[in-house]
Amino acid sequence: MNDEPSDRLPDFSSFSLELEALYATAPIGLCVLDTKLRFLRINQWLAAINGFSVQAHLGRTVREMLPELADRVEPVLRNIIETGEARSNMEISGETPAQPGVTRFWREHFLPIKSDAGAVIALAVIVEEISERKRAEERFRLLNQAGELLSSSLDYESTLILVAQLAVPVIADWCVVDIADDAGALHRLAITHANPTKQGIAEELKRRYPVIPPDSDHTLNRVLRTGKTWFDPDVSAERFEAQARDPDHLRLLRELGFQSEIVVPLAARGKFLGGLTFVYGSSNRRYSAADVEMIEVLARRAALAIDNARLYHEAQLARQEADQHAARIALLQEITSALSSVRRMPELVEIILQRAVPLLDAHIGAILLLTEDGTALQWAEQSGLPPEVQNQYRLLPLHDRFPVTDVVRTQAPVWIETETEYITRYPHLMETIRYVSHTQAVAALPLWLNGKIGGVIAFGFPQSHPFDRKDRMLFAAIADQCAQAVDRIRLAEKERHLIVMEERQRLARELHDAVSQTLTAATIMAESADRIWKKDPQRALDIINQVARLNHVAQAELRTLLWELRPEVILKTKPSDLLSQLVRVVNERKGIRAELLCDGEDQLLPEAVHTALYRIAQESINNVFKHSQASLVRVYLSQSDGGFTLRVVDNGRGFDTGQTSAGLGLGTMRERAAAIGATLTLTSQPGAGTTIELSWSSITAGV
Repeated sequence: MNDEPSDRLPDFSSFSLELEALYATAPIGLCVLDTKLRFLRINQWLAAINGFSVQAHLGRTVREMLPELADRVEPVLRNIIETGEARSNMEISGETPAQPGVTRFWREHFLPIKSDAGAVIALAVIVEEISERKRAEERFRLLNQAGELLSSSLDYESTLILVAQLAVPVIADWCVVDIADDAGALHRLAITHANPTKQGIAEELKRRYPVIPPDSDHTLNRVLRTGKTWFDPDVSAERFEAQARDPDHLRLLRELGFQSEIVVPLAARGKFLGGLTFVYGSSNRRYSAADVEMIEVLARRAALAIDNARLYHEAQLARQEADQHAARIALLQEITSALSSVRRMPELVEIILQRAVPLLDAHIGAILLLTEDGTALQWAEQSGLPPEVQNQYRLLPLHDRFPVTDVVRTQAPVWIETETEYITRYPHLMETIRYVSHTQAVAALPLWLNGKIGGVIAFGFPQSHPFDRKDRMLFAAIADQCAQAVDRIRLAEKERHLIVMEERQRLARELHDAVSQTLTAATIMAESADRIWKKDPQRALDIINQVARLNHVAQAELRTLLWELRPEVILKTKPSDLLSQLVRVVNERKGIRAELLCDGEDQLLPEAVHTALYRIAQESINNVFKHSQASLVRVYLSQSDGGFTLRVVDNGRGFDTGQTSAGLGLGTMRERAAAIGATLTLTSQPGAGTTIELSWSSITAGV
């Protein structure tokens, strides 16, 4: 006898009266499937869970009726058919067409139905819905987690945001936290939505409607006046529309979803501190009395945490205020005295960032100056900021949103007192704020130079920091002293620049004199060649050749001189052309030959890098000409998208690097390399020539 199933459905239509009654009245799901996982029998209870009629199920497979659950259920069913072994108490969760978007939970039992020969010919399935029990467990876990959060932090604002994030989607599709100020106005601290795609709508609602006036008819105001929870399990269209302040407000509420609502007050010691709003929307769930009880417990714990935090901070502030007043005066006197004599930026940095920062209880300090074109801020120096942050934001265009760029755009200080406020105003910096710089408060002030903003001084604090009037006056005084110091430093730099220019002019005159001597010698020799020609033509030809060589040398020296006097020309010339000019000058001289080999795409580099490459190559080649006694020098340049490698190799006498590494201009070359984040390597041995290698990468240099 063949027990293999066929495409024809087995006949399970004839049930006993007892089974018929069971299928009709049992408060659990019952069905029978054939070995092809087609429905042969199903009761109304299970059909309603699935979202289809009983008749629609018959003859159709599990995958056809429940595609969202098929991948989890089918392997179990096929295993039972193969092994004949039952599976009990299997928990399954998912969505069904009856309630799309709602995750439900079931405990299921799968029992094989066998023929007389022992072959599995069908499967009986018993389904018990346990969604409410699961949700009760989730609510219990939520209360425990929220309790741990609320008891572990005195930063109640950040903690309440985390509690709101815990609440969705367990007991809400979206949750709102509002905190009352001393005047009774409610400030929207946070809105969290379970659907990430709707979080932007929630943020827009918070941004456009950040405050609930105390005299408005908002539900939360009524809750605070009565002290009683508002519970509306099925919000009517009329009340839904009454919640909106204007058409845009109504549009945002509709997009978020608004079908069932609980609003609970936050109160402690007879004072209302704010409120929590929980809303079911797109999930089509409804609140019950059990939800109200649980949310009220959560609100009482949150209110107690807020009250404790405020009491603690008030006590702390009272104890600190007297000490802070004396400390402010002493700090300002110290900084004013120290800044009065600074002439270089490192001195200013040491005073402001290394001495003032710890005295202000800050953990980060930064001075940024406007670029010459006035379109961006660049770091003068910083203290306490992780290197990866400074490397990532090496240049801050004024059109980008940062506290320091906002200072320049608004021409006013930026005060950020809490991490919540920081993240709210600059959400794109949340990862940096919370996990890299660990900054919760910021004071950023303009540096006024000659009546214009020339930069910004900023301080970061690891904890919330309420900047009172005295704090703000202190920071303004520090910024003023810092600006005056920057102004003095710039004047000193101008003086140093004038000195450098005078030195360059002196060198130019000396070079010019050398070129003049060369040309004078060439002129005298040319005049004598005409007289000598009649007596000794061969000697005259030698003189003419010497004149030509002297002219070539003079031309090369003049080209180099012109480049030295016009540094902008160097910056606009590609590296290979710069090196070609240096090699050309060498080849015009007698007794040494120079070669240039270039590899990779020739391209301009950042200004400082471009200049350093040229200067180091120039100094290396000059060393070869002056000291190496070499007959050949080779210059190699290999460029890539991320950097370059320069090598200058000669076949000269070499030297012992252990004894001579500090001479030959190597100290200057190393300083130039370090300034751009490059690596300079010297290799030499007596009698074996010398190699100088310069390597630079935009990645390792942080560009």
